[in-house]
Amino acid sequence: MIRKRKFEDMGVITSMEALFQKKRGYVFRMPKPNSEVIMLVSGGLDSVLTWGLLLEKYRLRVHPLFLNKGERRASQEERALDYFSTYYSKRYPSLFVSPVKQTIYLPQKEILSSLKTPFDNLLKYDKKTIRGFNPYTTTNIFLGSPGMVPLYAMLHARYLELKENKKIRTIFSSVMIGDGLMCPSQTITSIRTINLAMCTFTGDYTWQFTSPSVEPRLHHYYQKRDLIKWGSKSNIPMEKTWSCYRGLYQQCGRCLACDARKNEFKKANVPDYTQYSKAYDLSIRLRNRLKRMARLLHIW
Repeated sequence: MIRKRKFEDMGVITSMEALFQKKRGYVFRMPKPNSEVIMLVSGGLDSVLTWGLLLEKYRLRVHPLFLNKGERRASQEERALDYFSTYYSKRYPSLFVSPVKQTIYLPQKEILSSLKTPFDNLLKYDKKTIRGFNPYTTTNIFLGSPGMVPLYAMLHARYLELKENKKIRTIFSSVMIGDGLMCPSQTITSIRTINLAMCTFTGDYTWQFTSPSVEPRLHHYYQKRDLIKWGSKSNIPMEKTWSCYRGLYQQCGRCLACDARKNEFKKANVPDYTQYSKAYDLSIRLRNRLKRMARLLHIW
């Protein structure tokens, strides 16, 4: 399955895994129950469900790390994080650890403020909009920024070691099998590369970085729909997670993230109780109608 993926490099993966095997005797080893690990949590559907999976299935003491990267949806993601912090603290009282929140800007705040449009915009094609693209479905993806985020988790692990004498060497993300089809920094190749960087930066080959959904040594590959099915069976209130790229009170229902969310709930055959903004949908239609009228007036 990995071999057929556009951004994967089997030569790189094979060589790095051979190096891990030589240096530490394994490529990845799931920590034993009650072990302490760090998890990058955004408040989104994937990360919240992965957080729950690590608590429920693997019985790990998860230290959630929330990074405010300066995106529009940061406050909505934080609101979702706070909700599930309360929820998981009641559901898993013996394993729960309160999240730590940190602020970083990717790209840097000075760069963001000087740009009219972000690098590498993802645009959802929409035949109903003028010129084929709807500018209100853009999201900020800056080069390989997802590959930089795990290093902040490694710094947090070092902080916990110095401050609280807790030696944590396993860091989890919530990368899904479908993410690597669009973003090279979210592939197995990148995950192994980041893990190797952690080891060589510190000279410590006990560092582990991976995502439970794509880790080959766990012998499964979860798509978003698989996590949704698990979340439904586990009665997790998934409607409280946040996916939308826009910073609205409710999720817009039209951007790439909302569109993917809706489709995956359908594929999972699970009811989607997310509240999507009807007002936003009406405002987009009104904008498009005004643009069409402007074009007609210009033609006349």
